[in-house]
Amino acid sequence: MPSGLAALLIAVTPFWMVGIDRIILRSDRLTWPEFAGLMIGFGGVVLLVWPEIQSARGPAFLGGVVATQIAAFGWALGSIYSRAQGEHHSVLAAVALQMIFGGLFLLAISVTVAEPVSGPYSAQSVAATLYLLFVGSIVAYSAYAYALRDLPIATVSMYAYVTPVIAVFLGTVVLGEPFSARILVASALVLGSVVMTRR
Repeated sequence: MPSGLAALLIAVTPFWMVGIDRIILRSDRLTWPEFAGLMIGFGGVVLLVWPEIQSARGPAFLGGVVATQIAAFGWALGSIYSRAQGEHHSVLAAVALQMIFGGLFLLAISVTVAEPVSGPYSAQSVAATLYLLFVGSIVAYSAYAYALRDLPIATVSMYAYVTPVIAVFLGTVVLGEPFSARILVASALVLGSVVMTRR
């Protein structure tokens, strides 16, 4: 499955989060600005990854769609449960425990299926791994946990829209990937949708 299409399917996460929050926590109804922000942001992600959507083909496509939706639902459910149970707990301690046990679980699966450690390694691959470790995991997930505790769920869920935009900008700046008017408009829609949900 193309990465752009995967990003689009994961962009359904905000709707899962808002819906589960409404059912489980009985939170306030979604306001019109929040709903409009969710829809506009989703449209921005569609525009951002449109070329890859058009190229999506193959027998594994449906399975990929189902798998990503199960993952999005599980993430949304876990986030809402964490929000409901973790109001009086240390955010950093909770993040550390989740990462430790998540890492051990993935390590156990890797050993079970005898997944090989492949190379070759380079300074670029090591730098990318360190970036994902510190910025993409420790910093970003800690920020997400704090936001989940302190901000409205509709606002927190917008991470699923902002992440692809950040990835595209990093690709342009670091890897010299092309930047077009389509990307600029899509980014503006996503950032505008975030502003709308905060009003």
